[in-house]
Amino acid sequence: MNILILLPYIPYPLDSGGNSAVFHMIDHYRGEHRITVVFDVRGHGFFPHLQADKLKAVAQLRRLWPDVEFCLYEGDEEVRWFSPRNLYCKTLRFLRDSFGRKYKRAYSWLAQKNDRDEKLLRAESLLSDKLVQYESGFLDFVAQVSRRGFDVIQVEMYEYLYLGYVLPKEVKKVFIHHELRFVRNWNELSLFKEHDYNDLLAYEQSKATEIAALNVYDKVVTLSDYDRNILAEYLPKEKIISSPVGVHGGGEGMDFKACKDFVFIGSGGHYPNRDALSWFCEEVLPVLRTKTMEPVKLYVVGKWDKPQMKELQCKADEVEFTGYIPDLASFINGKISIVPLRIGSGIRVKILESVFACSPVVTTAKGMEGISLAAGDDCLVGDTASDFADCMLRLSADEDLQHRLACNAQKKISVYYNFERLFSIRKQIYL
Repeated sequence: MNILILLPYIPYPLDSGGNSAVFHMIDHYRGEHRITVVFDVRGHGFFPHLQADKLKAVAQLRRLWPDVEFCLYEGDEEVRWFSPRNLYCKTLRFLRDSFGRKYKRAYSWLAQKNDRDEKLLRAESLLSDKLVQYESGFLDFVAQVSRRGFDVIQVEMYEYLYLGYVLPKEVKKVFIHHELRFVRNWNELSLFKEHDYNDLLAYEQSKATEIAALNVYDKVVTLSDYDRNILAEYLPKEKIISSPVGVHGGGEGMDFKACKDFVFIGSGGHYPNRDALSWFCEEVLPVLRTKTMEPVKLYVVGKWDKPQMKELQCKADEVEFTGYIPDLASFINGKISIVPLRIGSGIRVKILESVFACSPVVTTAKGMEGISLAAGDDCLVGDTASDFADCMLRLSADEDLQHRLACNAQKKISVYYNFERLFSIRKQIYL
């Protein structure tokens, strides 16, 4: 079968759960099907070095996938840099991004805590985004490549959802929905201390456009039954298939180790991770400090910018940023994983990675959403700062509980999320 895959991100290196899941899925199917992938490898604005990073990642993939065809969109250099309209827009974006960050830091120093949190949440909220737009040259490129006689075209992630409108109507199209955007938008809206009708209108407009775009596809794949059930209220049920991502966590056969320290997996480039860690540092850690005399240590694994790290470490000496760790399973084995998420959809690959590495998990109800784990039997769940802190203290003090939760969770996850089962589900979708 001849399959075209459109991805907004290059799934290499394997420095995130999403990258790992997408990489292993393509890595498996390139042996059974003829795979072509489209990547946008342009630099952005005044950061042309990003193009070199993308091309380096593609070069590494070419060596790993010699049988995969790569279609790279590099844009038109003359249009990109010398068009007055493009230069004007890029200048505005640069000023917005540069001075916006400085404004946020100044505001966080001057404002009261509650006002600061509300302001930053609104600034980062996806509700403020306008309709997704793409460069005309990129749309022409996608339209041309997609008409080369493919049997199936697979589009992944919300950023590329609206490309379905330019794909050939006669070709079967599959959309892999990693995160229901309107669900995440509602999470964000619910965290606003106050919201007006304009906020509600922005939510309803984005939700309507998302559902309309999903109807363009022949099949919509969600990563959990939970998300499938939500979409079933808006799309024909036969159009939606639940096909979770798999995880090669490297923890197969790994023995349980008693845990004392804590670990959080996630990069700062994903706002739900920043919100989760900020909430933990500002709300949960103060509670922990009042309830225990023992020092708490939290390792944060993933890529974070220096300003992000500095801001969080000013609030919490207990936090240590490790950066990307290649052997993730060995590092988190012997640590308790915390997942204090309040925003998001899909499934949390970080929980799957922790379970495969025999790391017991403390999470929120939002964090375990869509994953077949039971609170109390397979993990501990706390939604308030006090409850979350109590779960952490209870688990760190009870080695038997750690062992029981880790073993129970691994038994469930290894059955439901093993790659062979997930490969078979995806294969049936293609057929």
